[in-house]
Amino acid sequence: MNAPQIERPVDRLIRAFLDDRAETAALNAISADEMAARLHPMVTRRWGGLPTTTFYRARLTRIPIVAAVVASLVVTGGVLILTRMTDRRVASPTVAPSATWSPSPTVATLTFIPQALRGPWVGGTRSFTDLPSASGTLLTFTESTLAMKHLGPEQEPAQFLTSASGPADGALRLTISSSCDAGALGDYTWSLSSGSRRLTIRAVSDPCATRLAAITGDWDRVGCKNPENQCLGDLEPGTYASQNIAPHLRPGGTSSPIYAAVTYTVPDGWANAADFPGSFSLAPLSDYAHYSEDGPPKGGTHEIALYAALAASDQNAECSAAERTDVPRSVSGMIQFIGSLRSVSSSRPRPVTIDGRNGRWVDIRIAPDWTGTCPDETVPTVQLFRHSEGGPFTWNLALRGDARMRLIVLDVGQGDVVLIAVVSDDQDRFDDLAAQSMPIIESIHFK
Repeated sequence: MNAPQIERPVDRLIRAFLDDRAETAALNAISADEMAARLHPMVTRRWGGLPTTTFYRARLTRIPIVAAVVASLVVTGGVLILTRMTDRRVASPTVAPSATWSPSPTVATLTFIPQALRGPWVGGTRSFTDLPSASGTLLTFTESTLAMKHLGPEQEPAQFLTSASGPADGALRLTISSSCDAGALGDYTWSLSSGSRRLTIRAVSDPCATRLAAITGDWDRVGCKNPENQCLGDLEPGTYASQNIAPHLRPGGTSSPIYAAVTYTVPDGWANAADFPGSFSLAPLSDYAHYSEDGPPKGGTHEIALYAALAASDQNAECSAAERTDVPRSVSGMIQFIGSLRSVSSSRPRPVTIDGRNGRWVDIRIAPDWTGTCPDETVPTVQLFRHSEGGPFTWNLALRGDARMRLIVLDVGQGDVVLIAVVSDDQDRFDDLAAQSMPIIESIHFK
């Protein structure tokens, strides 16, 4: 009888290391041009029930390694011994790097970005290229690299920095950058909030002024269910800035993202479910848990949504949601349009002021005697609003079945209005959602 094969811990280490080396070698064969191409933005379209939105996609799923990080190996008795192989997985680091840590940049070591940092983060406006930008910044960590670019449609290559974690929790060393002198080393510390959703990076020392200005500061984790959007997903209590929504988006116009075009404050238990140039949404965490990359499940919408480039929808049997160009794009025009629909039961319009901007709001539901529906629908349906014609950022809002809505039409100045909708497909939960939503809505600030 053959003796049973016993796998030793070192065997598992060797196999894992060799698998990692094979993957690293394949990635290192990728050219810098291809690296940039993998991260260039593209335009695509999202469908989620009736609401739809077009958006920019930043390919973030895999950022190639810019420079190989090599392990020093010793062969003893046919066994590879790793002289250093530590993957630091830290939930909330606070310790600064040691002042005596100063290895030569030519020393070959195997180091990793801690798992807690890996993935995309968004922050405010940074100047690290010759392209001026008012957009936010996308910062992405892999296990051994860091990449940075402005958000938006610009065909901007990512700024690659090879990166290595320090010997202590909360330490970060940045090495090569296209905007820094060769071999310039930057030492930083990092810390996470209690929920690991917010990151702060502080400088210890870095001779590269451009990199130092770009990296330091506060960052929010991108946690969108839709991998092609930079929404934040689960939120900790606090105040946040939007990345893409454009309240002054005009009919037929184009838009580049403006960081913090909208800021808002949420209590515990909320998520940022979408952030596109034409639409933005927040949902309770318990409901967001059931969302997919296409948005809420059909019949499961329970959220606050903000819509730009507002236009009224035509009422026709095909439910084509064609634009009603005869309805004025104003607060009174949109509120009067809602009041004119015999398919809708509406409360009396009431005035509202948000961030010093005047508007009016109504609560609506489908009229009890309304039986009109739409193709592929089995319940009464009414088309309400849509994006204005000619723009590349699409959305559509309809009232369906037992759903209830609070519609707030707000004049944001410069001749533009936005719609803030509190929407629930569950009529029994609507009043509670509206009560929770109004303090959040009242916290909104428009740039």
